[in-house]
Amino acid sequence: MRFGKEEFEKLDKEVFPQLPVGLLHGRLKSEAKEKVMAKFLNNEIKILVSTSVVEVGVDVPMPV
Repeated sequence: MRFGKEEFEKLDKEVFPQLPVGLLHGRLKSEAKEKVMAKFLNNEIKILVSTSVVEVGVDVPMPV
């Protein structure tokens, strides 16, 4: 998790300060994960940094 947070901070502050960057990790509660994914789906988050939580599956519903 530390790596994910460090990478998120670096991308958010140094590499892409003009773009909204989000962080998704396994320690987030389900409600918080859903909120991050909804923002990503709605294009409010342009770059999503994730830990291995994606290995167990994260659904990104496609807009209709």
